[in-house]
Amino acid sequence: MHRRDIELLAKLANVNKSAGIATLELRHLQPNDAAYGQSLRELGERLVGLGNDLTARADELACQAIEQTGRDIERGEDNP
Repeated sequence: MHRRDIELLAKLANVNKSAGIATLELRHLQPNDAAYGQSLRELGERLVGLGNDLTARADELACQAIEQTGRDIERGEDNP
């Protein structure tokens, strides 16, 4: 497995763990508490960051697949 993928999966596990903890904490706070809004923001930012990283990696892999297909076609190996 590619090192970047291992790092992304580790980040996913970390965010998943912290999301569970944050969810429990949020259940004990009142929506009008300042800490509630801050906790929501922090959790949202972590999830968005992870989503961006995963999407970027998927885009990298898609580009690699397209490049490989182009090389295969150039070599006459375009049979499905």
